[in-house]
Amino acid sequence: MTWVAGAFWYLQDLIQILGGGIFPVPELFFLAVFSAFVAGDESPSQALWTVFVGGLLWDLRWTGLPGFTAALWAVVMGAVAIFWQAIPVQGRHGAIFLFIAAGSHAALGGCRGLLYALSGFPIWPEILWQQIFGLPLVSIAALWLAHRKESEGVS
Repeated sequence: MTWVAGAFWYLQDLIQILGGGIFPVPELFFLAVFSAFVAGDESPSQALWTVFVGGLLWDLRWTGLPGFTAALWAVVMGAVAIFWQAIPVQGRHGAIFLFIAAGSHAALGGCRGLLYALSGFPIWPEILWQQIFGLPLVSIAALWLAHRKESEGVS
């Protein structure tokens, strides 16, 4: 799964470059790692370390505050992992995943927007666009998870 996460990290980076920094790119890498965790392809510790290292690389590539994205992604991944594991197995389905993934995507964007607002550069319209472009991707991931669970015979 690490190479898939790396591919999504690279795709997110490529979209950031091609987008010219007009708006923050949807959190593709985080979504890919969270999807792999939910699908059972990664343990909670693997997912946590994967998003931390990916966030650190993102910080070194794009931001002036190394460790911010790494810490943010790791804290959100830890929270959603705890929340996901607290749900009984029978209740883990696509709709719950959609709710958690959309909430985590909004939380990540909101934290970034808050950081920029506190530094005197409010970017709320850009964060809104990030959420608008991210929601279809979260929905696709939820449909993929629901299809995968159905094909495995897991309810």
